Amino acid sequence: MSKPNMSSATVNNVVVSARLSPGTLALIEETETVVTKELPSAHLELTVQRVTDGSGSIIPRRFMCSAELTGRLITATAGTKYAAHNNLQRQVRMLGYEPMWTAVRDETVLVDSPDDEPEQQVLPFEEPEVPADESDEPGEHEDPAFGLVVSVPVLDKSGWLTPMSDPLAYKRVYLAAWNLALGLSVYAIADLTADAMNVRASIAAVMMSGDAGESIGVPARAVNPWALGTNGEREMCWVRVAKGTPDPTTKPFRSGNGEAREAYLTTLSGLPAFPEKAENVRAWREKRAARSFMGTRNATTVGARNARDDKRALAHTAGKAAKTNAIAAGQAEYAETHYKWAYCAQLRLLGEIHAEYERQLLDANVTEKDILSVMAQMKAA
Repeated sequence: MSKPNMSSATVNNVVVSARLSPGTLALIEETETVVTKELPSAHLELTVQRVTDGSGSIIPRRFMCSAELTGRLITATAGTKYAAHNNLQRQVRMLGYEPMWTAVRDETVLVDSPDDEPEQQVLPFEEPEVPADESDEPGEHEDPAFGLVVSVPVLDKSGWLTPMSDPLAYKRVYLAAWNLALGLSVYAIADLTADAMNVRASIAAVMMSGDAGESIGVPARAVNPWALGTNGEREMCWVRVAKGTPDPTTKPFRSGNGEAREAYLTTLSGLPAFPEKAENVRAWREKRAARSFMGTRNATTVGARNARDDKRALAHTAGKAAKTNAIAAGQAEYAETHYKWAYCAQLRLLGEIHAEYERQLLDANVTEKDILSVMAQMKAA
């Protein structure tokens, strides 16, 4: 096979003849280069509606999100508001824009028989009277005419708003963060466990920056809802401290596994929150792993299983005797270690290796050399 011409050029693994001019080759290379550009922002108004059929009847569990971009109405439908909102964002990005919602009109609330309700009388709007002796003009958030009044929350000693310092203000900021970050109410979202990491990061960012509180007139930076905090007695996430706060990023609680979960709870320092339950789980795992060991675990015939059971019985007898001797010698705290030690030594004598027990013994500073030493004593006896 002849060698390739060294004067040729390669673009995207395709050999291009050197007869092309340098300008042409540069143009080809430029067109093949992937350039990532930041999309320009598009300030839009989001409308959320229910989907209706041809007769005007509402289709259950069907929502539509729409927005007008450059004179064109863009719509997206899905089974939930959140999914429809995501589909609409995807369509806007495909058109080369990054959507920025300036307002959200939620028209999904069902009203029964609106024609039968009496007309409400519209009262004329009256400007609030300002005392003449007051020299300072009220700010935007201080004037009731704007529908928003500043409420100064109670902060902790570090200057953060937490569920312990001001539960009501913290919950208001938390709910406002969902509207600000996703454009939807947290009560309108059922399950976000699949995208929990990204959603939590967005919610935490607007809360910790103070933007969520500022949007509702609460001038404070709030702690990350999913950061570890405390209710004064136990360590837990801040969103758990604020009882009754919805959290679509976490799977719902299932009855029957509350006590079991406590065995795996840890404190901020990594220690078990319930040491007794954690110790019971550890012991149970060790016993389950001890049922399977190298050499005799693949017994497929009756004779092989009987031989395996005989070896286990001999090892158990030797381990039980060692455990009894340890208790009689006043070393009850090491009785379980003596049991495993003699168990493994007896199996070694029978030509088997209990890998799991020997791993556990190594954690207790009993090496393979120590096991072989006891095995030699058994063999000599």
